[in-house]
Amino acid sequence: MTGQPPGRAGGATGPRGAEERRRAVRVFVRTHHPDVGGDIEAFVAGLDRLRAGGPGARPGLPAEDDPRLDVPVVGVPPPLSVRVLRRLVRALRGWLARRPAAPSRVR
Repeated sequence: MTGQPPGRAGGATGPRGAEERRRAVRVFVRTHHPDVGGDIEAFVAGLDRLRAGGPGARPGLPAEDDPRLDVPVVGVPPPLSVRVLRRLVRALRGWLARRPAAPSRVR
């Protein structure tokens, strides 16, 4: 026993372990990112160390040998309601563009 509760060791698996790894990466990025004054080499080395810390190698991202990465990307059309809404907005914009400006009042 290492004195840590089960599932909290460095190579923790499951949803709780993945959540903890993601949290650790986010905290590291917020404090060491070059945009907030961190060193670039230390940032890259720290990310590599954190990503190699458990199964899946990269928290929140699929592993390099994941078969899902070999399939082609297929675009999915938006739902009918989104297409109808876009069409209505386009038609309204066209109608407003063709509409004459408010006529001047002549007395």
